[in-house]
Amino acid sequence: MKPLRFSVALQLFVVFASGVLVGGLGYRLYNSLPAGRQTMKAPPPPPGRGGRFPFRERYVQEMRERLKLREEQVRRLNDILEMTGRSVWDAKRRQDTEMKALQDRQQAQIRAMLDPPQVTEYEKMLREREEQMKLNRGRSRPPRHD
Repeated sequence: MKPLRFSVALQLFVVFASGVLVGGLGYRLYNSLPAGRQTMKAPPPPPGRGGRFPFRERYVQEMRERLKLREEQVRRLNDILEMTGRSVWDAKRRQDTEMKALQDRQQAQIRAMLDPPQVTEYEKMLREREEQMKLNRGRSRPPRHD
C-alpha cells in the first residue's frame, strides 16, 4: 500500500510543479510584452492586399481546390473571413482596453498604499520598466518590410 501512496503523491507533485512552471513562464511572457504590443492602436490593413496575408490566400485556395468551390462561394467565403477578421479585431481592441483599465487601477491602488517617497520610487520603477520593454521590443521583433 505504501508504494501506491508514494506513487500517487509523486504524480500529484509533478502535476502541481509543472502547473507552477507553466504558469510562471506564461506570467513572465505576458509581463514582458511591450505596452505598445498589449494595446493595438490602428486596425490592420484589409486582408489579402499586397500579399500581406498569405495564410488567408492559401486557405482560400485550399478551400477552392479541395471543396471545388464556385466563384460565388469563394466571394462569400472571403466576405465571411473579412467579417470574422473585423469581429476578432474589435474583440481584441475591447480586451486590450479592459486590460489597460485593470492595469491602471492596479497602479492607482499601489500608489494609494505607498508613502510619498515610495510613490516617487514606484514611478521611477514604472518608467524604467517601460524603457526596458521598449528595448526588448526592438530586439525581439524582426524588422518589418513594408
